[in-house]
Amino acid sequence: MSRPRSLTDATVLDRAVGVFWRHGYADASLRDLTRATGLSAAALYHRFGDKDGLFAASLEHYADEGLTARLADLAADADPLAAISRFFAEIVALSTDDPDRRCPLKHGRWPGRG
Repeated sequence: MSRPRSLTDATVLDRAVGVFWRHGYADASLRDLTRATGLSAAALYHRFGDKDGLFAASLEHYADEGLTARLADLAADADPLAAISRFFAEIVALSTDDPDRRCPLKHGRWPGRG
């Protein structure tokens, strides 16, 4: 009989997103991911298959939890140019407010692409 999960997937993915933001995909080590999530390597692999699976699930979670809502707010703006300007201003602010926050897609290789 398996133990009940003490951490929800959402909590694990929130923590993994932070690791990928700070280190990028290629430089995010399994040790970084296990420390941040609180799960063993075996538990991470059991839930997500491999690092690529965890990264894909993290991106999907990030989009579902943050990006989708942000884009919906912008789409509702009566002034499309102001909405686009605000969107990019938010991205710049996020990037400059936290110097450890890097783009997980830009830094390192894309999963599965060697």
